[in-house]
Amino acid sequence: MINRIGLRLPEPEVPAVAQFAELFWSRTPEEDLASRDVDDDAGATIDSWRKFVQRDAPTTQIWVDNPQRSRDGWHSSHTVVRVMVPDMPFVVDSVLIALSHEGLITHHLSNVVFAVQRSANGAVERVDAPSGTAPGELFIYAEIDRVEVQEVAALQDRLQQTLADLRAIVGDFAPIKDQLALIVDELRRAPPPLPADEIAENIAFLEWLNANNFTFLGYREFDYRDGIMRQAGKSLGTLRVRTPASERRLAEQPAHTQAFLLDKVGLAFSKSGTKSRVHRPAYPDYVGVKRFNDAGEVIGERGFLGLYTSRVYMEHPENIPVVRRKVEHVISRSNLDPTGFDGKVLAQVLATYPRDELFEIDEEQLFANAMAITYIHERRRTRVFTRFDRYGLFVNCLVYMPRDLFNTQSRTRVQELLNAT
Repeated sequence: MINRIGLRLPEPEVPAVAQFAELFWSRTPEEDLASRDVDDDAGATIDSWRKFVQRDAPTTQIWVDNPQRSRDGWHSSHTVVRVMVPDMPFVVDSVLIALSHEGLITHHLSNVVFAVQRSANGAVERVDAPSGTAPGELFIYAEIDRVEVQEVAALQDRLQQTLADLRAIVGDFAPIKDQLALIVDELRRAPPPLPADEIAENIAFLEWLNANNFTFLGYREFDYRDGIMRQAGKSLGTLRVRTPASERRLAEQPAHTQAFLLDKVGLAFSKSGTKSRVHRPAYPDYVGVKRFNDAGEVIGERGFLGLYTSRVYMEHPENIPVVRRKVEHVISRSNLDPTGFDGKVLAQVLATYPRDELFEIDEEQLFANAMAITYIHERRRTRVFTRFDRYGLFVNCLVYMPRDLFNTQSRTRVQELLNAT
């Protein structure tokens, strides 16, 4: 490819572009390169280099093109997406979320971090592999299913929104963590009117969140005054760039939502109704820290939006504050011998219970579900357990069936039945 690049450029420009090309294609497998058109790849490399050297380094640039050889000097049967951004966490997986929207398939992906030395006016003086000294600039090159010209603007806008969210999250990462530390300190200095052991467990949970168990996406505060729930104070991360929450009258909320909002507990767990555009396309988790007045009434909430990290889903419940108390209480209430058959089954049921559910489910429903699941163990029965989200956004369904009956066909059929109800 370097020879083809050399044929297209003035000789003085070739060494810099060759160095860029070597890094740009360094992570593409040889078998993939062999199946590609070398002339088109040379044209794509030159075009990408020129965009790279002309970019405003501190900002984000996005190009979505359907290159044509007659116009651009190179061709691709796919739509080509190029994203250039200062190196920061979660860029690649977030861009892939945006690209997979509406079932688009990514056929080729290259993501390279360059160590770039630029002059005072931003001109590129040297491009090298990351060394920890020069600022890192990330270049993502992707080839996706063909996007028609009239749909290009929507894709570009979706990528812009994704990266705006990401920059807000990364930029506010430290302030969000600082806010968490302030709340923990406040709980210690001026504890709410709750049992001391509950406060201690809540503090332990917030510190556990902070110990790399939660990817913080945002922070927001709410006040409950004059019967109205309204956003107040500062917002951080993705919630800073989102539309503020609308005011709502507490009396107009469903009874179960009112009870959830005004429940005199230290922490509240729920899910956001909007999928994350950053890191992974899941509904983010929300952890609310209740605020109380001197009379012990709930007067507001400070909430953290985020995603539990992957290791949380493999963590034993007894190592997760707050969750471990629910599990301990369920085991105690069961009156089952921990060394007996059913006692061991119950312990296994709780250890493998979906983590998202363990955070959100209340103790009464967890007890009922866990005992029922323990009862049907080895009894070849199929049961469905449902839990309605307190905000009315979701219905969570757990389906248990004999292991030998479970296969792709039965899973798909269960999914169809649940979607039809």
